[in-house]
Amino acid sequence: AGVAAGDVSIPPGAEGPESAPPRARRGAGARLVNAGVLSFRVLEALWSDRRARIGLVALGLIVFVAIFAPLISPYSPTQAFVPNLPPGGSHLLGTMPQGQDVLAELLYGTRNSLVIALAVGLLTIFLSTVVGVLSGYFGGPVGSIVNFVASLVLLIPGLPLIIVLGAYITTRNTWVTILLIVATSWAFASRVIRAQVLSLRERDYVLGAYMAGDSRLRIAFREVLPNMISVVVSAFCIIAAGAVITAAGLACLGLSDPFAVSWGNMLYWAQNGGSLPAGRWGQIVPPGLCIALLASSFSLVNFGVDLVSNPKLRES
Repeated sequence: AGVAAGDVSIPPGAEGPESAPPRARRGAGARLVNAGVLSFRVLEALWSDRRARIGLVALGLIVFVAIFAPLISPYSPTQAFVPNLPPGGSHLLGTMPQGQDVLAELLYGTRNSLVIALAVGLLTIFLSTVVGVLSGYFGGPVGSIVNFVASLVLLIPGLPLIIVLGAYITTRNTWVTILLIVATSWAFASRVIRAQVLSLRERDYVLGAYMAGDSRLRIAFREVLPNMISVVVSAFCIIAAGAVITAAGLACLGLSDPFAVSWGNMLYWAQNGGSLPAGRWGQIVPPGLCIALLASSFSLVNFGVDLVSNPKLRES
């Protein structure tokens, strides 16, 4: 009643695309475009910081060397020559006390150090994120127990604990080294993530999702976690940088696989061969510089992550 002649009732959903609401018109393609634009802006912000730019270039160079080491290296890392040759000639950096070419060991050792850094960073940040989000958002007895365990682990010095554990473990390979570092590195990152979760769980959008009927588990990992990605990435960079130095220290002490091709093992065999008293710096300085370069590249990228996540830094 009261409808003028000629008026036609259009059922909901039958309108054309021009009259459809924006949320209905936005498809998967639009979401991909938005994600691409966001990724480009993040990379642009990272590249705008000079320190992060240096870190990205250094890290990219290390990844390139790790992938193409067989094509770049003049020799195989297991090929033996005359021991303790000085730099020059066919051996640009000389040879090790066991006769391996120093340059070949450096190039192939990039793989081991990079795998350890990435594996420790990913495993540790995954464990720390799960523990930190669950203990921070849900709380209760489980959160209290996890917080107590994390505090207990933080009270024990990490490097002495790894040395003691490594001395008692007879099986020594790269994955044992990775697990040792993960076991002693998760506590600090989980406390940082937990503190961030405690701050975010009282925000309006979290309370709105709870009032809308979403489960607490979904809210924790779909609403809270995406808003602290910068904290997670920053923790990953710090953990990866520390893993490079810790793994090299374990190898230098003889607590890792002595037959693996790595920068730490280069220092270990140079030490056993008396390179330092003999003044053969070509066997010590190059692996030390590579370890410092890889750890520094992760630390420099972390400056860019701070720039992306902190608007005040971008303004300054």
